[in-house]
Amino acid sequence: MLALDGNALSKPRETDHIFLPPSSRAEIAVEVGAVGRYALRTREVETGKAGDPNPDVVLATLKVEGEPVDHSDIRAQFDAPIAIEKAGPTAAEIAALPVTRQRRIVYTENAAGTEFYLDGKQFAMDRIDVEVKLGDVEEWTLVNNTDERHTFHIHELEFLVQSVGDNPPETVGVRDNVDLPFRDPKTKKPGEVKVKIPFTNPVIVGKFPYHCHILEHEDGGMMGNLRVTASP
Repeated sequence: MLALDGNALSKPRETDHIFLPPSSRAEIAVEVGAVGRYALRTREVETGKAGDPNPDVVLATLKVEGEPVDHSDIRAQFDAPIAIEKAGPTAAEIAALPVTRQRRIVYTENAAGTEFYLDGKQFAMDRIDVEVKLGDVEEWTLVNNTDERHTFHIHELEFLVQSVGDNPPETVGVRDNVDLPFRDPKTKKPGEVKVKIPFTNPVIVGKFPYHCHILEHEDGGMMGNLRVTASP
């Protein structure tokens, strides 16, 4: 794996699977084996008792034929650190920034699964839900108090995932979208993800949304408006 959500990793990561919530992206390099056919598939994902089915499905079939090719030069490139050119801060730079403010954003929905809420409210175009000053760095705790998975996606900027429940994130890097696990079926403890968001890029002054990126959820109200204002 070379990148997530358009952000290059500091070093390529060898893996046999990548967990991608709706709207996330990954850049990968695939090393094939002997001549034959290979399935590229999505694995079954447990989405919760209120979630939509996500079965194991073959997405594509790779056909390998011809004489073997020596790719040792490409392998050597993957073993070297990547020179990253970014307009925004890197993961290490975000991690080192002091936190200005902490927030808690709670995801809920009605029993029928037809209305979706952030902090008990459905989306309103003319309402500002979060006001931030340019230069702030915030830590948001995203709480999924429902029986199905959601996602957190934010426009115009990116964040660093700090923890998923009581665990560190599986993949460390700068993201713009992250999966929110559903609450525990037995204990009813909500799923929690903590992210650190730097509002430090002057280009992002203005109004833009954050939301769940499952289409029926955002259309059903699971979206908020964020406004970033410049200091006097």
